[in-house]
Amino acid sequence: MVERGTFSAAARYLDVSVSYVSRQIAALEVRLEVQLFARTTRQMQLTEPGRRLYDTSHPLLAELLHAQETILETREALEGDIKISLAGKFAEEQLVPVLTQFCNDNPKIRLTLDVSSRNVDMIAEGYHMAVRMGPLENTGALVATRLLSVPTIILATQRVLDQVPPIRSPSDLAAPWCLPLVNREWAFFKDERREDVKPEGRFRSNSGAAVLQAALDHIGIVNVPAYYQDDHVTTGRLVRLLPDWTSTQNSTFYVVFPTQRHMPLRVRKLIEYLKQSMSRVTQDMHDTGDTHAAT
Repeated sequence: MVERGTFSAAARYLDVSVSYVSRQIAALEVRLEVQLFARTTRQMQLTEPGRRLYDTSHPLLAELLHAQETILETREALEGDIKISLAGKFAEEQLVPVLTQFCNDNPKIRLTLDVSSRNVDMIAEGYHMAVRMGPLENTGALVATRLLSVPTIILATQRVLDQVPPIRSPSDLAAPWCLPLVNREWAFFKDERREDVKPEGRFRSNSGAAVLQAALDHIGIVNVPAYYQDDHVTTGRLVRLLPDWTSTQNSTFYVVFPTQRHMPLRVRKLIEYLKQSMSRVTQDMHDTGDTHAAT
């Protein structure tokens, strides 16, 4: 109740009714003969006795949970609920298959996925973890750990390439043909060299999917995260340019989870599983684009 903030949030986290939580708090107050929460129409705050009780009991509860997890680690099967928040094309197309495989590998695990771009309140809404694109920093309530970094790649149709001079380095990219994504300038490195491009194309968007579609429709050249290439490169609809140059605009994804002394074993194992799987996904993105790059 203290960590979730409201009866309803605590009830969602515990998967019980609000009335059940209310009765348990009331019974505890009767037994201790003190008021633990100061109730108003808008919020609930700990009283001084309530704060003392929480500060004393919380470490003991954490140790109990740790002891339970230690025992569970001796079992082969993981079990329990994991609630996850995901957002965007990458999460839906790359993470969901990994999560379903984790379910197959662990039949006693129950996953709840909320696919939404809204900024969820992880603690109040009972999320065990979320996957978000960075940059992110740790806060007092949440911890962010890097999951993977996806390179951006330059793509264009052959029809567009037939209309521009040969492209042997980023400086050869004609700015009027380069389609801006969220008004970012393009910067590339190769060895000790750096070359910059200010895209000035006639189609711009804050959506990677939108500028990719513009590229497919021969409007210009794009620099987008590698997961947008799908099978467009392997089928020849798009050509990857300058694979030996590295963009500075990688998209980095993080796993975010509430700060806690003892993370549930099932959540910790899932994070490890995601990291291992995503390292293979990143390598596949590099290999696909390099194999079908323009020469």
